[in-house]
Amino acid sequence: MLGKSKLIIGLGVAASVLLISVGVFLYIQSRSAQGVSIDFQVPDKVLAGVPFDFLVGVSNESKSLLKEVRLSISLPENMAFVGQPSQKTVEYRELGMLGAGTLTQERFQLIAVGGDNSIQQIQISATYSPANLGARFEKEKNIDIPVGNFGLSLDVVTPTKVFSGEDFEILITYRNVAEDDYRNLELVVEYPPSFNFVKSDLEPDVSNREWRLGDLRKNSEGKLKISGNLI
Repeated sequence: MLGKSKLIIGLGVAASVLLISVGVFLYIQSRSAQGVSIDFQVPDKVLAGVPFDFLVGVSNESKSLLKEVRLSISLPENMAFVGQPSQKTVEYRELGMLGAGTLTQERFQLIAVGGDNSIQQIQISATYSPANLGARFEKEKNIDIPVGNFGLSLDVVTPTKVFSGEDFEILITYRNVAEDDYRNLELVVEYPPSFNFVKSDLEPDVSNREWRLGDLRKNSEGKLKISGNLI
């Protein structure tokens, strides 16, 4: 009986030590996570198809030095990094060391490639190691960004009724409703198989279906008139 009592007491002491160790680790982890703050800046109006700057700030609100700070941005399906392959949805920035009470900012240029009139969620993550600890911690933040209409509107006007072999006109109007200028616009028109192209008021650049329109300033518009017939 005496040997069994010692065993039970020994297990109880071991369990208490384990619980204390876990509690201390969780407390340290909680305090370390609270020492980092993630903020962001985004334009008041984000339009689909228009690049915008996304600023992320990481601040060290603890009293110790943070080392090996790494920032990551994860994008949803309908957003992309400007100048990067569309398949890339995560980008990392190595921030190095971050002193107590200091702030660093990183700029990302993003574009909504779809999902107009929707809410797109971006995930931000900052990982780091306190200088006085060997453990690594992570702080995450999810940000909802409202995406409006496309920055370029397109209207197509055609006759309500046409006769076989008779020429008719298609009027295409394109408008820049964004706050920035568009550069190197290209217009591509897909015709039905029975359509016969006759002419257009702007000379096409590629096989009567592609036009290089050049630049389009904000709040301005352009027009293209195409003549053809259906057989």
